[in-house]
Amino acid sequence: TSSLYLKYAFFMSLSNLCADREFDGYQFVQYLKREGLPFRLRVKVSMKLTDKRGKLLKCGKLLRTLKIGESYKLRRARSYGGVEVFVEAQRGRDSKERVIVLSSEPSGQILLEYKRRWAIETLFQNLKGRGFELEATPLREAGRIDKLFGVLALGVAWAVKTGEAASLFKAPVIKKNGRPQQSLFRLGCDLIQEVSSELRRYSSVNIFEILRC
Repeated sequence: TSSLYLKYAFFMSLSNLCADREFDGYQFVQYLKREGLPFRLRVKVSMKLTDKRGKLLKCGKLLRTLKIGESYKLRRARSYGGVEVFVEAQRGRDSKERVIVLSSEPSGQILLEYKRRWAIETLFQNLKGRGFELEATPLREAGRIDKLFGVLALGVAWAVKTGEAASLFKAPVIKKNGRPQQSLFRLGCDLIQEVSSELRRYSSVNIFEILRC
């Protein structure tokens, strides 16, 4: 009974479930519909939904008239694997970036609600391959992994704040697609690493002792 209550409380507090293209199958959407779970799902351009006449078309065709940076929202619900969905699409600043998001209910900001997940995606990238390489840890004990997460969370926050401060003194290089050459995390992380190496060279105190978990 308690587990059912916790499941119910979780579902009631859920605004919507966001997922990337790895979870865009028709069966997954049908499952979410059956369970009454609201969603904002990005789908592949090769997947199909109905047009205004009820005929199937590839999702990518929604982007054919869009210029770079433009977005388009379908006025009426469409059928995706037999599930009624609402759709908003955008052609990104990069010509290869095409974003198509399905929503379980009408909303004036489907793309914005979906894009909130990028903060989580960016955090994972910083914790893993593009940053601290969390997946390479040999730790297996739950308590030590908890401590490691705590240290890395502080590390990410420290790096981002340092990157923000550094960018005020020297503006980051902007690439042709309008994005900075380095993220604030990477900028701050490189600066902290440089300063820490210098401190380690000239100090008799082991400043990395805190990293032992």
